[in-house]
Amino acid sequence: MNHFNLFTMSCLILLGVVICFVPEGRANPIQPAWKFQPRNLDVFIKQSKMIKAVDQAEVVIRNVRFEKAIIPEAANKYSGNFIYIKNCKNVVLDGVIAQSGAGGNSAYQSILIEDCENVTITNCFFSGKVKRAHLRIEGCRNVEVSNVEVSGVSLEGSVVGSGIGVWINNGSPKSEFDPKRGMYSVAPLDLETFTLRDSYFHDANLKSDNFLNIDAVLIHSGSNGSVENCYFENWNGGDSALDISHRRKDNKYANKKIFVKDCKFVNCKYVKVNGHSRSSNKIVFSRNVFVNTPLQFYHNGYEVVFANDIFAYKNEKGRGFFVQLLGMSGGKVLFRSCLMYANALHSFVAQSGKYQSEDYKGLFSEESLFVIESNVRAVSSKNGENISSMNDIGNGFIFSRNIDEGVKSLVVDGLIGRKAIEELLR
Repeated sequence: MNHFNLFTMSCLILLGVVICFVPEGRANPIQPAWKFQPRNLDVFIKQSKMIKAVDQAEVVIRNVRFEKAIIPEAANKYSGNFIYIKNCKNVVLDGVIAQSGAGGNSAYQSILIEDCENVTITNCFFSGKVKRAHLRIEGCRNVEVSNVEVSGVSLEGSVVGSGIGVWINNGSPKSEFDPKRGMYSVAPLDLETFTLRDSYFHDANLKSDNFLNIDAVLIHSGSNGSVENCYFENWNGGDSALDISHRRKDNKYANKKIFVKDCKFVNCKYVKVNGHSRSSNKIVFSRNVFVNTPLQFYHNGYEVVFANDIFAYKNEKGRGFFVQLLGMSGGKVLFRSCLMYANALHSFVAQSGKYQSEDYKGLFSEESLFVIESNVRAVSSKNGENISSMNDIGNGFIFSRNIDEGVKSLVVDGLIGRKAIEELLR
C-alpha cells in the first residue's frame, strides 16, 4: 500500500506540474537532457558553399555554420544541401549549425549522408524550413546521433518552422524483392544498429505546416536500434513527434527490435507506428512519459509493446482520444504495467472509417491502469460500430474513474502496476 501511495503521489506531482494543475511558480521536472548553447558561436566557421565528401576512408567535420534564406528552384536531393557525404567510412560531424529561412525553398536537406559506414553526429543545431529533412541518413551501416536540437525557432529568436528533423532510412520498399529497398542510391548498405539519444525537438508548429508531413524523428525500418532520453515538445503543427516503423519483409530483415526509452513527449500531435513487416520484429516503448500526446497505429504483421510508460491528458470535455487506429490488420499493441490518466476524452479509441471497424481488438493490456475522470466513448468509428461501454473493449484493460481504494487493492494483490511501481521507485 505504501508503495502505491508513493507511486501515485509521484505521478500526480508529475502530471500536476506538466499539465498545470498546480501554481505556475513550481519548477518543471521534465526538461531536455541536452540543449544547444549559443554562447560560443564565434568558434563556428561560416560556410557559403556545400561541403561534399565522396569515397573517403574518414570524414571529420567540426564547428561549421550554415545560414541560407533560399536555394534555387532547380535544387534537388543532391544539389540543395549544406553537407553531402556519400560512400565514406568513419564519418564524424561534431558541431554543425544549419539555419534555413522560413520559405519553402530554404534547403532540400541540411545534411545528407548515404551509403556510409560508422556515422557519428553530435552537438548540432537545426532550424528553418527544408523540403525533406534537416538530417537525412540513408542506406548507412551503423549510426549514432546524440546532442542534436531541431527547432522551429532560430538561434536569433525568429519563428522559422522546420522540416523533418532526423530521418534514418533503411528502406520502405513496395516489394520485398527490391534490392534498393525503395531508396534512390545505387548501392545502399543495410543498417545494422542505430542510436538517437539526448536530443531535443520542439516548436515546429507553424500554421502553414498543418497538413505537411513533418516528423521530428522519422525511422524507416530501424533494424536493431534505440531512441533514448530524447525530449519532444510542441511538435503539433506538421505531423508526428516520432514516426517509427519496421517496413521491410525481405529475408534479411527478421528478428529486429527497436527500443524507445526514457523519452518525454509533451504537447505533440502524435507518436505513430506503422509499416508492414515480419512477425519476428518488434518495437518496445519503455519508461517514457506522454503528456497530451496521443498514439497512432497502422502497422501490420508485428507487435508493439509499451512497458512502464505513463500517459497524461488534459482535454476539454468531448475532445481528444488516447489511441487512433488507421488500419492495423495483423498488428498488435500491448500495454504492460502502464498508467494512463485523463481528465476527459471524447473516445478511448478512434478508428478511421476507411478501415476495419474491429481494429481495437488488436489492443491488449497487462497489469496496467487507465483512469479517465469523465464519461467517455470506448470506441468511435466514422463508418462502423461505435462502442459505448469501456468494459466491452476487453483484452485485459482495467478502467477506473479515479485512483480509489478498489484500485489500490488491485495493486496490493499484484494484479496491476507492480512492475511499473518497482521501475519508478528505483
